[in-house]
Amino acid sequence: MQAQAHAIASKPKNFNQVLALLVRAIFFHGVEFTLAPAPVVTFLTDKCRQVSPRVLILSSRGGIIPERPEEAYLDYVQWLFGGDRPIVIAPSSLPDRETELNTGRLVLDEPGLLEEHQAAIVAAGVTAYITSLEQHQIALRVGADSYGTPQDTLSVIERAGNKLTMGDEFQSLGLEPHELIIASNDRTAVINAANSEIARRGHVILRSAVLDGGMGVIKVSRGEDVAAKVTKQTGILEDAFYANSVLVERFHNIVGRPAGLGYIEPDGTFHEVQIHDQIAGSNGEAVGILRHHDEETLFHNRYGENGHWILAALRGSMQKIAAWLAECGFVGFFSLDVILCDEDGALTMRYSEINPRCTAANVGLMLGYRLGLLESRVILTNDQVKLLSRHTFDEVRQVIQELGIEFNHERGVGVVITIPPHPEVPSFGYAVIAPTIAEAERLHGLMVERFPPPKKS
Repeated sequence: MQAQAHAIASKPKNFNQVLALLVRAIFFHGVEFTLAPAPVVTFLTDKCRQVSPRVLILSSRGGIIPERPEEAYLDYVQWLFGGDRPIVIAPSSLPDRETELNTGRLVLDEPGLLEEHQAAIVAAGVTAYITSLEQHQIALRVGADSYGTPQDTLSVIERAGNKLTMGDEFQSLGLEPHELIIASNDRTAVINAANSEIARRGHVILRSAVLDGGMGVIKVSRGEDVAAKVTKQTGILEDAFYANSVLVERFHNIVGRPAGLGYIEPDGTFHEVQIHDQIAGSNGEAVGILRHHDEETLFHNRYGENGHWILAALRGSMQKIAAWLAECGFVGFFSLDVILCDEDGALTMRYSEINPRCTAANVGLMLGYRLGLLESRVILTNDQVKLLSRHTFDEVRQVIQELGIEFNHERGVGVVITIPPHPEVPSFGYAVIAPTIAEAERLHGLMVERFPPPKKS
């Protein structure tokens, strides 16, 4: 008999109890839902296939993902955490790259797949990267609990994940968003407004209201052709980029990208999980997360005497955002991204977006929790390491071992591979675990030196 899927039934007394519950759940890594309404085809399908094995960091039981990773990586995860080999529930085949990917639908439509693992799913429940209808349907199929936003309030995820909607919501909460010039889905209007802003200030930022993962943010400077740059950067997503509203914004001189991770229980209880900083890539985009068990120390290290007010402002903002999300019926993890700007010599904070789901920050959180190092180590994660050529998992691990920096259980220090390289996608992810920020940055530097980013053409 099937049981109704529902959210977490009893209120945990503290956040460690929330983590203890979620880390044992089967994790549905439906990351493609964060890219809607863009079609998840070709390179977006590759991206989802490539990042999904990080489910094995997020859950001690295993997860539901598009395809099974290398056996060597499953062996590695078991070595890293001990215990039983994680369960991997994946469809027996994937559609071609031109057909839209929907992992949940593939799993639901494959006869006997969920039933094969029914006992394990029922014992654990189902949690997810982002709560979706498919997550609830999977839980309902086997009679398991579904941890996350209830079906009747799923619309809050779309609202909170829309930068245009959230810009208005930020203002209503007394939080200053990016300076907006226009928002439009008219290609000509976007290009004309961008050119006017470039003529005025020399630069402009174009942000998609819905695309995420850094794919929907474009900087255009004087001397560049706006339309040509959008075409080059968005590729097959160009139509989706314009169709779902483009925010034409003032270019802010960004000096930092701190962020917060929170969790909301079904009864609206809010947990401030962590306040962290983001590591910027060569183009200023956020590529990594720096987490410290002492947030005051982290923010003083990163921002000096400004660190205290930045941390306090973020904490207050997280409370406001959490209250709004809870009122809308949201349950689960969310993150708040902000930018610190130098505006005429004054340091100001502007609010970028809400991610109503697990994010890259969850990888460091769950890694530290499972290894028992959350309260004693700095954790720096980078899940966007581009390789110059294709590598196997064993080849990447061998390089890290030769550098002498592989994670050492006895010392609680070293590099962990969080996303293995995919046979068809030259990219991987890792986390640095260290006793100090300086040591984390040193190990991160060794990794960047050994795996340098490809040069842009």
